[in-house]
Amino acid sequence: MNKKINSNLTNIEISRRIKQELDNRKWTLERCCYEYNLLFSKEIDAKKVTSLNKDFLSRVSREGGFKVLSERIAKICEFLTIDIENESRAKLLSEEIKSFQEEVLTNKKMERNYKTLTEFLTEISSVRL
Repeated sequence: MNKKINSNLTNIEISRRIKQELDNRKWTLERCCYEYNLLFSKEIDAKKVTSLNKDFLSRVSREGGFKVLSERIAKICEFLTIDIENESRAKLLSEEIKSFQEEVLTNKKMERNYKTLTEFLTEISSVRL
């Protein structure tokens, strides 16, 4: 049951998305485990799916909390409607840039430095070598 799953997301990105989805739903670790185990109770009883406990979920939702994307983690992502297979790198990069820009705009000093840097990069890219 610990077969490695392929994903376009890194393990850190998956952990972040799991944490974000729990926050979005305003679920505690215990609530998520309860809902998961309730939904998959028949499969758990038949030993087709491993039950979820808060210790495992806590470890998986921390950045760097797991090394191998297993079927168990993929099942958690499926349960939380996190698409780990079809995310495009361009979309992920776009989300990271947006997040960075939002962070920059909330810090005035950082915003000034960011504008200076982007102006400098724009100027360099227009210079012919």
